[in-house]
Amino acid sequence: MFFVGFKGYTLTKETRHFLRAIQPGGIIFFKCNIKNKKQIKKIINDINNCLEIKPFIAVDQEGGRVERLKKVCTSVPGLWNLSKVGLKELLQAQSIIAKELLELGFNMNLAPVLDINSNPENPVIGKRAISNDPKIVASYGSKIIKLYIENKIIPVAKHFPGHGDLEIDSHLDLPVLSKSKKELKNFELVPFKYAIKHKVPAIMVGHIQLPAIEKDKNKPASLSKNVIYNLLRKELHYKGLVITDELNMKGVTKNYKLEKAGYKAILADADMLLFNDNEEKTLKVFKYIKKRTTKDRILAERIKRSYERVKQTKKKLLKLLRNN
Repeated sequence: MFFVGFKGYTLTKETRHFLRAIQPGGIIFFKCNIKNKKQIKKIINDINNCLEIKPFIAVDQEGGRVERLKKVCTSVPGLWNLSKVGLKELLQAQSIIAKELLELGFNMNLAPVLDINSNPENPVIGKRAISNDPKIVASYGSKIIKLYIENKIIPVAKHFPGHGDLEIDSHLDLPVLSKSKKELKNFELVPFKYAIKHKVPAIMVGHIQLPAIEKDKNKPASLSKNVIYNLLRKELHYKGLVITDELNMKGVTKNYKLEKAGYKAILADADMLLFNDNEEKTLKVFKYIKKRTTKDRILAERIKRSYERVKQTKKKLLKLLRNN
């Protein structure tokens, strides 16, 4: 259930110990892990050899201003600018991303962005979005999802329930989206509902407080059972993987210790917990949850359900991607 970052361009003795101890289901690459193509291929091979079960190996490579592999791969324009040119050009750029990720050894991209660029004061989404029109975001976003799968890369739609109409960056604080449930369903949730209909395999849940859904004013969507289980799973009928946004962000840690945040995210029905490159803090969360599992039957059952979901997703998707 752990989706972890790590430090450095190579697997040190300490990082190997960290990975073997946790046996993470996913690995995320940050700038501190990226030097050149040869180095990336080597470290991905080393990671695969270090773990018992092949992990998801992911990166944020959206195009535009969010390109972790800018110095290694082809730099392409962002979704907003390309969507203004045309769908054909947008998909061509995304195809370049997918093919280059595959060539390096990645099997997952933390994309596409399905947030709607509806607030010009938004500090974190802006032109990372496809459009300010939910129907265009839904249509183009689902085509990107289909393209990634055809190109053997697992897409992750983000950031549920939608970060586009906020004025606070969840890296720095907890933003509040004060809309009614009806307003959310008719706007922010439109692209996600469309993606679910088109069988998106993974959705990332953001650190956004929704007063209409979650009464605890300190609890973001990423830790909320009302949002993940009741809304996303039950009402929107989503059966795929739920991955949290990075739990180290201030949108979470301002109100929760990292250990408690991981625990609450699992109880909320998140399948995978995303962490930054602080190996020491991630290991601390892992040990806390592992210890708590021995005394908490509900937690143990939740972990078992997510383990099965992660395992089945890997069995289905990674095998499918290899055989295509």
